[in-house]
Amino acid sequence: MKAKKIALIAGLAVVGLALFTYNKVNALKQVFERMTVWPTGISNIKLNLTTLSFKLDISVRNPTDTAFSVTGASIATLKRIVVSRNGKFLGQADVDISDIEIPAYGTSHFKDLPFTVSLENILTNILDDTTLNINELSITAVIEVLGQSYTISG
Repeated sequence: MKAKKIALIAGLAVVGLALFTYNKVNALKQVFERMTVWPTGISNIKLNLTTLSFKLDISVRNPTDTAFSVTGASIATLKRIVVSRNGKFLGQADVDISDIEIPAYGTSHFKDLPFTVSLENILTNILDDTTLNINELSITAVIEVLGQSYTISG
């Protein structure tokens, strides 16, 4: 009987944690979709035969009345930032950021994000259209919460 009680409590805890995680991710998605992101600096540009790599500084503005918070004992970690243009992959930054705090109606700055872009992707996008409109770019963040990956697009 005692084992059943422990199993029931453990099961309820797992369900509660899953529900909390689901609600947290949905709240983050709603805030992220309204954010604006813009580059503020670029450094350490390196070119080789197949890729262009660089460190990118970005600013992120949260225009909502809800803080965007991914913090706490590595429960949630930003793993990757992917940039696409008109649905075509451009490049990505592989990161491991476990503390992200963008206050309501505030702006946060992220420095030295290590982006890698394939020269093939650059050429494909240039051949498609010689102009680059910032509105054509989309940013996708991959956040890992308790070992489960979630994608937030904005």
